[in-house]
Amino acid sequence: MAEAVGEVSETGEAVDAGAAAPAAAADVAAAGLVAHEAGSSHAEEMLDFDLDAAGDASATQAGQAQPTDAAGVQTDESASPLADGAAGLVAAATTAPTTTAIRAGRYADSAEPAADGSGPEGWEVKGNEDSMLYHTPQSPYYGRTKAEVWFRDAAAAEAAGFARWDSRAKASAAASLAATAPPPGKYGPGSADAGSRGKGPEGWEVKGNEDSMLFHTPDSPWYKRTRAEVWFVDVETAKAAGFEHWDPDQR
Repeated sequence: MAEAVGEVSETGEAVDAGAAAPAAAADVAAAGLVAHEAGSSHAEEMLDFDLDAAGDASATQAGQAQPTDAAGVQTDESASPLADGAAGLVAAATTAPTTTAIRAGRYADSAEPAADGSGPEGWEVKGNEDSMLYHTPQSPYYGRTKAEVWFRDAAAAEAAGFARWDSRAKASAAASLAATAPPPGKYGPGSADAGSRGKGPEGWEVKGNEDSMLFHTPDSPWYKRTRAEVWFVDVETAKAAGFEHWDPDQR
């Protein structure tokens, strides 16, 4: 059988193909490593150059004088004058005080209503010149009352001759009570002699016991079983008549 003929080198010596392949691969790898190292060295040189250039540029910029304003404060040339002007207008608009003129009324501490009927900010007292009554927010007619004049407070309205919205009802109630008040009892005004079975005037709650010279209020534990011999309109009247509180701690 014929033997395989190997490659022959330039010197005429036979070369083993199997041994030559690894050697060739090693040469290629070595050549690649040299090229890689050369490329890395070049990249490092370029990076060093870029860093040096950036440092020189920063140093140059730092060495240049920056523009300043009249107060000596450095200014940013890149800022837009138009943007600065708009920001100034917005700041001025938000900080400008808003004032509403108060049209003085014909009374002291009063004001004329605005076109929509409203009054100065914070003023809550409405005056009705037809009835000469003033209304506070507590009045049940406040919402539907159209102010003909506004007052700073209730005292100003009363000084101008206006009466509180419920004053007439109170006056009417007081007059009605006076009309139905019993004749003064033996202890003078504010006292009343007991009626049949010890009853007293409507709304009177203080019972007087002449035997003990004590008076009893509804919180007394003996109130219901005490038969009044005299009634008092209030505690102060009972004390003025010489009666003492049923509770020793309150005498």
